[in-house]
Amino acid sequence: MKTIKIAIADDHKLFREGLVSIFRQYPTIEVVIEAENGQDLLDKIANAPTKPEVVLLDLDMPVLDGMKATEILKKTYPEIKILIISMHNQDLIILKMLDLGANGYLLKSTELEELISAIETVKAKDYYFNDYINLVLLKNIREKKDYSKVSLQNQEMLTSRELEILENICRGYSSAEIAEKLFISKRTAEFHRQNLLEKLGVKNTASLIVYAVRNSLVRL
Repeated sequence: MKTIKIAIADDHKLFREGLVSIFRQYPTIEVVIEAENGQDLLDKIANAPTKPEVVLLDLDMPVLDGMKATEILKKTYPEIKILIISMHNQDLIILKMLDLGANGYLLKSTELEELISAIETVKAKDYYFNDYINLVLLKNIREKKDYSKVSLQNQEMLTSRELEILENICRGYSSAEIAEKLFISKRTAEFHRQNLLEKLGVKNTASLIVYAVRNSLVRL
């Protein structure tokens, strides 16, 4: 299996060094950058000969926090996946980070096995949502007021094929799996995925799923 290159940005040195020590035991994960805040992370990525593929990012950091760092990273390095690891479990913060383009969100109480799985899934599928994040999304849907008009407008923007692709994306299928299921080429499935991102004005697959679920574009 190919090595996944990651960066870790956290102002707590013991936590950061603990993760680095743990990842040394996993030959499929290589830590290429350690940073103590968002600005330090951006500076090191800019000067690094090897860019990280996945960034593990804390929210509460001095100089430049995780929220602002996410905004800059998504504009400057859209190909880098961002996995938030934070103590904050408030729904609004989680939803805000997903809207900004984070590819996943984990609490610092997460088990090591799930963290490893999240890194691998984010790299392979562009997003990682666990049961907790799914509950946050469902709760947001139930509490959301009058989104029917937005949903209608959005559905009129999308073709029936695009809605079909969107539903399969929200069910966790990769482009290759969607292609096989719908009897289309992988290239066509990827074209539809990219077209959905552009039409709905979202940054990545994670944001696409949040948008689709929030606006009742799919029924799961």
